Amino acid sequence: MIDFEESIRSAKNMASRRSFFLTDAEGKKYQDYWHKRTHQFEAYWPNNVYGVAKNIKRYLGVKQDYCLPGVTRHGIHFEMFNHVDLHPNEFPDGDPEVNYRTVLSWPGFMDEIYQNNVGFDKVLPTAAPFVYSIHNWEEQRKSEGHFEKVKREGTMFFPRHSTYSRTVITDYKKMYRDLEALPDYMKPIKVCVFHADVDLGVADDAIARGYETFCCGSTMDQNFHWRMLDILSTVKYACSQKITSNAMYATMAKVHYFLLDAKMKYINQDQFPILRMKDGADPEGALRHKKEVTEQFRELDESALPERLKTAQRLLGYERKKTPEEYLKELLEFSSRNFTDKQAKKYNIIHPATI
Repeated sequence: MIDFEESIRSAKNMASRRSFFLTDAEGKKYQDYWHKRTHQFEAYWPNNVYGVAKNIKRYLGVKQDYCLPGVTRHGIHFEMFNHVDLHPNEFPDGDPEVNYRTVLSWPGFMDEIYQNNVGFDKVLPTAAPFVYSIHNWEEQRKSEGHFEKVKREGTMFFPRHSTYSRTVITDYKKMYRDLEALPDYMKPIKVCVFHADVDLGVADDAIARGYETFCCGSTMDQNFHWRMLDILSTVKYACSQKITSNAMYATMAKVHYFLLDAKMKYINQDQFPILRMKDGADPEGALRHKKEVTEQFRELDESALPERLKTAQRLLGYERKKTPEEYLKELLEFSSRNFTDKQAKKYNIIHPATI
């Protein structure tokens, strides 16, 4: 994986130059970000997002050219709380010989949803990929003496991010005024911008204002989690405009989180299908759950870190974290129930026939 100095250098470079390393080993330029999807290892491409599969396989101690035996989500989707349906693109299709409708499920509220849709035997409850990412990162950085060398100072602002399907519109001027009004002990202000918003000029604006500005990489960047953790390791505080997975990741990294008071609206750029809270089995319960989490993280309260850590661990399925040996055994048993030797070999899926 990436070392700390290169991690920080490249994160600054990507924020300032919009360079997402979209080249292959031979130096061939990909046409665009989306084209790179087809050049990753995983049989199911979303498992490559943010390097989640790579970190799981590193934790397991298996070769990177194996594929995970199930779909796993890259982040917390609050709208799925007490839902019934799954996203129409939840599973891959196109190969009638391999029914790839198996799931590495997290957090706990997703288990029953998956089981009702695909069957009990096709669902393996597990921890979030980030749980394994932060384990790998901490082990590596400890061995390098990182935590003794790096000083935490200031606040990292993570603007609520756009995607290629949806653009976030918000009042950045107000947010920067609010950030500048923070007490001196919470400064300097730093900004970490998602790659889609780098393309929209959000990073350029932050740099022009004099803020140290970062980008963790494109969605398919295999070092994304490590860059984010390296960036978080340099600050005491972090914030955004809305509660997302990012708040849980920062809390796991022992960073004190809070929310800025800023209105937002979303402009959909295409017809990418979404699942909404109001369409679930218990929309009021889902909304109440998200509001409870939001209120817990809204204000800056350093004394609340232990309770917030419990919430982060619950939402990331941390209690399901297994040793590498235990997790690999579970995956092999799970895979053997759902894939034949021939199917596993076709896509080099983690399976007794391939390992």
